[in-house]
Amino acid sequence: MIKNAIECKKCGSDNCMVTDTRTRKIRKIGETIYRRRECLDCGYKWSTAELYITDIERLLEVEFEKNLADCERLVEFLDKIYRRKK
Repeated sequence: MIKNAIECKKCGSDNCMVTDTRTRKIRKIGETIYRRRECLDCGYKWSTAELYITDIERLLEVEFEKNLADCERLVEFLDKIYRRKK
């Protein structure tokens, strides 16, 4: 089990750990890493998904073809996340 600096979505504690990690290929996008996480303070459990930057670009291209509005919302969401990490 890996300790990390991701905060709990429920209590805000950074005392969380990864309990499971799986890799899955998604058609037209690439490889995604799914992690199951657990807060050691409150016991809350949640999942995260990780994409490589090049895979995000492919995802945007696929989504752009489907629906421009959804694609723009996704770009705004990713931009907010990126600004929080700095």
